[in-house]
Amino acid sequence: MVISKLDGKGIQNRRKLNQSYIDKLTPGNRLYFVCDTEVVGLRIVIFTSGVKTFYLQRYIKEKRYSVRYKIGNFPECSVHTARQIAHQVKAKSVQGQDPSVTLKESEAEKTIGDVMTEFLKKRYNWYSATKRKSTIQSARDTINAWVFNQSNDPRINKIWKQNKEVLNIKRLKLSEVTTETILDFHQAVCLKAPYNANRLVSYLREMFNYAKSKMYLLGDNPASIPKKKLAKEKKDHFDYYAPSEVPKILADLDKEMKVPHNKLCAAATKADLLCGGRYASEVNNLTIDQIDLKSKTINYENTKTGQKVRPINDAMVDFIKYIYDQRSKGAAPFYYPPEDLRHKYLFPNERFGRMIRTKRGLKPIKLKHLGTQINFWKIFCKKYGYKQRDLKSLRHTFAVYMVHQGISLRVLQKMMLHESITTTEIYAALDNQTIKKEMENISFDVA
Repeated sequence: MVISKLDGKGIQNRRKLNQSYIDKLTPGNRLYFVCDTEVVGLRIVIFTSGVKTFYLQRYIKEKRYSVRYKIGNFPECSVHTARQIAHQVKAKSVQGQDPSVTLKESEAEKTIGDVMTEFLKKRYNWYSATKRKSTIQSARDTINAWVFNQSNDPRINKIWKQNKEVLNIKRLKLSEVTTETILDFHQAVCLKAPYNANRLVSYLREMFNYAKSKMYLLGDNPASIPKKKLAKEKKDHFDYYAPSEVPKILADLDKEMKVPHNKLCAAATKADLLCGGRYASEVNNLTIDQIDLKSKTINYENTKTGQKVRPINDAMVDFIKYIYDQRSKGAAPFYYPPEDLRHKYLFPNERFGRMIRTKRGLKPIKLKHLGTQINFWKIFCKKYGYKQRDLKSLRHTFAVYMVHQGISLRVLQKMMLHESITTTEIYAALDNQTIKKEMENISFDVA
């Protein structure tokens, strides 16, 4: 027999149940329950063993007595889920369906965790033919961190701990998820990463579409949310240095190349600005055999847009020749002997093989090419008085500078490796000096 918890006046204990309150409930000498004020009949039962289980008490008119139906154990079944199931059982009960049948159907229904696991396993194998491995891995890492709570980042774990009720959507049945559920999840992720929050909504949208194609879900897609309701993303195309600053930046980078411990980072940063490449993927890991100085091109096996040939200007050609000259002289840090794994890279990693302390103990650095020059760039901007911008701004600065120099958009599209010229057209309207210059060239011959 289940005994309710009574107060001093012998009245049954009713509370608005939540996770923190249930966590504080301790087992007694006999089992007891606490009723929920939000849903009539819903209660949490605390057994002497410490197990906490949600039940729904319903009066059955045909049987002329009330029947208790088990919903699920806490915390696997959250308060929010228990209430949704209770509402669903009561609604079906009014229509004449046996509550036990409704609960059985609810148990058989797939959860977000089930479908997401299946979706990643099946659908992303197909994606591998159309997307880069790094893109797929980035999506997997983001989903594992925020949907499955599998992250080593202490900041993500802290947000998970503080917003577990909202973030733990993997336990929800597909039919239980609403647009409000997705928006609450999105807002919680925004506390750490607004961009990832927007991407997660897109991943969930794809997953629900997959569920509909498999007939796991018959209703509307709850993740079909207008962009205006999501986090506003920064238009980083507008993050660039003025064309008048470019010669000075290049001159200051040449100064830093004379400092031994800054030479490599300064050289890689200068290459970013001279060719407009993506610094992490298209410049830092550049190899000698990718460069063809006769045709003035750089060849890639794979890029973000799939294009494989980048034309380079004479300034970049001269800079590469300077690095070749340094290599021929055996000058550090550009040269390593042929037997060294770093020999083929234009910007080899000086720290390759060095032991560093990680979360899992001492481990050698495995990256053979230059990894990042973020810290160098921050110190450089502070030293020479430039506005602190992301390294990606150098790519946008290159584009605006090329337009300012009169380069046609079609040529710039090839140099930037843009898939569509509409992306390149953004840079044509950014620089006010260029617009003023073009306007001065306009003349009307009036008699």
